[in-house]
Amino acid sequence: MPTSRRPANDALLCEHCGYDLAGLTRNDNCPECGKPIAESLPENRTGTPWQRRVHWDWLKTAWFVVRHPYTMWRTVQHDDNRAGELIGANALFAAGSILPAAWVVLVLKHYVMEGREGVYDFVRSDPRLVMWWVLITLVGTPVIYVLTATESFGIAHFGRRRGWRTNKALARVITSHASIMWFAAAPLGAIGGLIPSDIRYFFPLPMWIGFFLGMLLFETWVYLGFRAMRYANPSGAERHLRDHAGEANISTEPESARRM
Repeated sequence: MPTSRRPANDALLCEHCGYDLAGLTRNDNCPECGKPIAESLPENRTGTPWQRRVHWDWLKTAWFVVRHPYTMWRTVQHDDNRAGELIGANALFAAGSILPAAWVVLVLKHYVMEGREGVYDFVRSDPRLVMWWVLITLVGTPVIYVLTATESFGIAHFGRRRGWRTNKALARVITSHASIMWFAAAPLGAIGGLIPSDIRYFFPLPMWIGFFLGMLLFETWVYLGFRAMRYANPSGAERHLRDHAGEANISTEPESARRM
């Protein structure tokens, strides 16, 4: 069974079981689980569009996260260089989508019930719409950012207790990419708030249900990333291999201590 000792930050681990691969070669298999060592090399994690800073990096990353989550988590690099920026961008866009989502639903509702004239009357009814949109965005952005940061702290703490590699930096990498799923929580909460209900806890019950359904998607993506990256290797960890160019920094730990 794994111990609670956290592996060294630069150790080369088997990404499947966490075994310390120092002193082996890239053509070997993991002595613990049999997975090819080549599959655990940092070079396999080519990075998401956001990490590679490609053109339209945020849009391409969001599409990648939503469309191919399992592939995405095998691609994310162990590098938190832009993690804070990604969390901030996702929080801003998610908060900014709350009012537009509710507004679109209301427009459709008026169109179905009253036709085109009803839509015109609704659109002209509140000239302060832009002001409300700015206010909700300014309030919602830090709230979503704090919730994401809290999640990051939680999985870092849990990873430390389990002896996994999920320190604060890796936890930020995971939550920053998963935070794209807040886009589901904000609009679902707004749409739920439009459902008539006599049950209120500061806000109508359907609004809370919609928000928590969206938050469940965020939590699911965090879990998938947490499991997939708990032993993710940072760039440079391959130098511990015996056949790496240059002098290998071979572990001197006894065999019994090399299983993480």
